[in-house]
Amino acid sequence: MAWLRLSTNTLSSTNTNISTGAITAKKFLFGISNLINQAGIASAVREQMNNDTSSNYAVRRSINGAVDSTATSATEIDCGVGVALDRLVICYTINIATEEKLQIYFETGNDVTGAGTAPYRVEQTPKWVNTSDQITEIDFNTSGSGIWQIGTNVMIMGTE
Repeated sequence: MAWLRLSTNTLSSTNTNISTGAITAKKFLFGISNLINQAGIASAVREQMNNDTSSNYAVRRSINGAVDSTATSATEIDCGVGVALDRLVICYTINIATEEKLQIYFETGNDVTGAGTAPYRVEQTPKWVNTSDQITEIDFNTSGSGIWQIGTNVMIMGTE
């Protein structure tokens, strides 16, 4: 098995959304993103699959090592609290058409510079409950008045 790059997208202008665009359906997906937030504006990452805005998402997460929280029957995957910082995101997804799409998702960011403050982190296990399609597009949106800056990048790889 070899990982193949399915999509890469880098913003050349600011936007509230960055998308993978159409990707070839693969059984396993690996994504890495550098989400550059608008300075001083708190926003959270919102993820959607195949432009699905129905209540088909659920997530269990821990932010900065705190007690787990959950969200169910959501219209998107809420990938963290509203913070004004850039993020590095790594995500693994199992993408079998007849099963719920499960992810393992890691996010880190730096909201205060210097060795005296630990980085921000999110660890979560989201799912998309669709059992009739494979993921063929992933969108990352900002919440509130946040805007992704020039250079924000999303890359998706896949394998059978």
